Amino acid sequence: MLARFLSILLGLSALAAAVDPHTLQPQGYVNDFAGVLDPAARADLARYCGAVERATGVQMALVTVDTLGDNNIEDAANDLYHRWGIGKKETDEGLLLLLATKDHHSRLEVGRGLEPT
Repeated sequence: MLARFLSILLGLSALAAAVDPHTLQPQGYVNDFAGVLDPAARADLARYCGAVERATGVQMALVTVDTLGDNNIEDAANDLYHRWGIGKKETDEGLLLLLATKDHHSRLEVGRGLEPT
C-alpha cells in the first residue's frame, strides 16, 4: 500500500507556490498539504499508521507538499520530524515520509530508535 502511495504521489505534477516547511502544522498521521489524496485513501493510511503505532509503538507521519522550492528536502524532513516531535521521546521510534509531488522528491526521516531496524 505504501509503495502504491509513493508511486501515485511522485507521478503527480501540481502547480502551486513553494511551501515553507517551517509553517506546516501536524494534522495527525496523514498531512496532505498538496491535496493529492482522496478522503478514502487518507482514511486508509491514517488507520494503517494507527494500527502500526498500537502494535509496535512506532509513530508515523505521512506528509505531502506540492513543492519545497529552494528548500532542501533532507533539511525540511529533518526539521518537520524534530519540530513535530514524531516518535516517543524516550524511544525516538518515529518515521516521517515527506513527498514533494511537483519536485518529484521524497525523503524518509527515521528516528534513532528505528535506525537499527
